[in-house]
Parts: sequence; C-alpha cells; structure tokens
Amino acid sequence: MQWAKATMLVSLFWAQGLMYTTDVDAAFKEAKKTKKPVWVMVSATWCGPCRWTEKEVFPQRWFDSLIRAHFVPLKVYAGSGEQNTKGGEELAKKYQVRAYPTFLFLYPNGELFYRTEGTPMGKSGEDPSVREAWQAIVKNALSYQADLPTLRQKFEKGDRSEMVVRRYFVWAVSCGDSATLHKTWEAYIRAFPSPRLAWLYEPRAYEHLRDAALKLPAAFSYAIDGVADTLRNLLPPKEWEAMYRTLLRAGLPSRYQRILSQAKAQGLPEPHLIAAESTVVRAQELHARFPFAEKVALDMLIRVLFRARTPQSHAQALLYATQYAALIKTIGPPDPDERLDLADELNSLAWTIYEEVEEPRALWMAVYWAKEALSYNPDDWQIWDTLGALYYKLKRKKEAVETLAKAIALAQAKNLPEESYRETQELLQKAQALE
Repeated sequence: MQWAKATMLVSLFWAQGLMYTTDVDAAFKEAKKTKKPVWVMVSATWCGPCRWTEKEVFPQRWFDSLIRAHFVPLKVYAGSGEQNTKGGEELAKKYQVRAYPTFLFLYPNGELFYRTEGTPMGKSGEDPSVREAWQAIVKNALSYQADLPTLRQKFEKGDRSEMVVRRYFVWAVSCGDSATLHKTWEAYIRAFPSPRLAWLYEPRAYEHLRDAALKLPAAFSYAIDGVADTLRNLLPPKEWEAMYRTLLRAGLPSRYQRILSQAKAQGLPEPHLIAAESTVVRAQELHARFPFAEKVALDMLIRVLFRARTPQSHAQALLYATQYAALIKTIGPPDPDERLDLADELNSLAWTIYEEVEEPRALWMAVYWAKEALSYNPDDWQIWDTLGALYYKLKRKKEAVETLAKAIALAQAKNLPEESYRETQELLQKAQALE
C-alpha cells in the first residue's frame, strides 16, 4: 500500500514500456536536474489516435528506450473537461495546441524547439513503419535541439544562406511566434523565388507552405493566388487537392467572419446573410481553379447560418442545404482513400443539423447525408448514432430504435468504454418511449 501511494504521488506509470509522468511541475524539475529536454504528449480522452498510441505504442520497449534515452516523458490530457490533467489545459493553451495528439519537445526552461501533430499509426505498435516514423521524429527533434540556438543567432545577424533560411523557416512554421514566422517567410520567398525550388526541393516540402498559409495572411495569398496553378502541375493530384481543401476550409470561414464583423460594425440588417453571400461569391470565383470550393463554402455556411438562429438565417441555410444536396448528387463515387473523409464530412454536417434545427425538411436532408455517409463507412457507430438521433427528432420511433440499437452494438463490438455511447443509450430509451 505504501508503495502504491508513493507511485501515485510522483505520478509515474509503467505500462510494460514507456515510463512517464503526468505531473507537469515534476517533469520540468526533473528536466532541469538532468539537463534533458521534455517530451510532452498532449492527449484527449476522446481522441481515437491518442488512445491507439497509448494502447499500441506506449507498451513497446523500443518506444520507452527511444524516448527516455533523450527526454523526460510527460503525458497530459487537455480538451477533456473534468478529466484534464492538472495543468494540462494551461500547457495546451501556452503552446497553442490545435489538434490531438500533439507532441511537444521543450528545453528544460520551457522553450519549444520541435513539435509534431498527429501520430504514426499502423497495424499495431509492433509495425516497423511505426517504429521508423518515431525514430525519424526523434532524430529531427534532436537535430533542432542542437542546432536551434545557432540557427537563430545566424539568422538574426543577417545570414541569409539557403541552408540557414530554409531550416529556420521550417522551424518557425511549426514553433515560432507570428513575428518570427513573418520574418522567416519574407526571407524564404526571397531565397527561393521559384516554386519548384521552394516547395519541391525535398519530399512533402509543400506542406510547409500549407502550414505557413494557415498562420500567415501573406503566405495564404501567395498560396491561393500566386502558386496554386503552378503547384497543380507539379504535385500529385490527390496531394494538391488535399492541401487546397485544407486552405479553403480555413480561408472561407475567415472571410465570412471578416465580412460579418464589418456588417455588424456598420449596423447593417441581417449581417449573417451579407457575409454568407460574399463568401458564396468568393467560392464561385474560385470554382474554376478549385472545383471543390463551392462544396466547402456551402458546408461551412449551412453550419454557421443554422447556428445564427434567426428566421432569415435559417431560411438561407435551408436554401444552401438544398444546393448542397444537389451538389452531392453530381459528385461521382469517391476513391477508396477519400471514402472515410467524405463519410466524416457528411456525418459532421448531419449532426450539426440535428443539434441546431427543428425544420423537418432540413432534418430529412440530414438523414440523406447520414445515409450517404454510411454508404462510404457502414461500420461507423457514430454515423448510425447520428442517423438514429435524426429519426428520433423526426419522431420516427421504429427507425430511431433500430438505428440507435445498431450504433450501440457497433460501439460494443469495438470494445469502447460505456461512457463513449452512454448518451446513445439514453436516447434509445427516449426513442422507445415515443408514442
């Protein structure tokens, strides 16, 4: 019992593999004492890839050897409400964590020298590709740990050699503040004016442009209006489309919010509709170069207009929903690699309708989208949950009971914890009580 208490106090966990702490202060004290940097996994209790990593990768002895040889390991939960680790949410905000899991590599004083979002995944934690991916991550992190002070010093003293500019820019995209990113962006464009040299000099280098464009308006304009057509001729089609879908999903909502703020400041009537019309016009302008722009815009606008909760915004959202439904019918069957992504998009949109809308016509459109999502991913319990919830709201007792029961059965088959689908169980009970 005394040993168990001591283990809880220092917050150390052994999972036949990685030994780590969940105590933020203790991790940094240990880092200062040992002069090792801190490796942080910022996780969330509801995050599937996080759970996969904890279950499949943490128990691997190779992972423990790889991480603890170089770092003080720390794992925290953020974005998880009452299940957040003490200090986890504050740490996530400090380092602007936007996705789970995010892995942070920090000097003992807390300065960030490397980060990566997402996690390597395979058939299991024993998959050689997972091990190789983690070895590459650690190698890159240790390289920046050693080189960053010199890189920063050279850049600030005016060294604009290609090696210094390229390497410091890549660091700034991931880890730098806005001022540093702006300076390194300007230096990078001057050092590499050719798109081919700038974004294709190494595998997947164009992803640095995507990440910079998501953070820096100048880089966004350059990516959309400057080099999109050039990169389309240079990149594999799927990678080009994935990159620009991501940018438009960020850029069109930003435009909507900007126009909305201006309309509100001017006291214009129905500012949401003004912003929506402007966003649609912009999407139509982009359509010739980005055929998916209209779908991205309509998807976003349906959500925000329903959430505006005014009769006029709901009427406009319903019109856009009709356009979206017609647009979906014109899209051919997706490639196998795209099926899951499209299923997630449709399910997310259908769930938004369920949460925000009472209008039967919109709810039936959402039913259509949920069924389309199931045609791409028939074993996803969350899509069945969405469909069952929509049927419940439409007071279709038989369909609601059948689909909600199906959702629960699929969740149980995946051995998910009961709390994951408790709300579905509660909704099933309500559906069974419908007249």
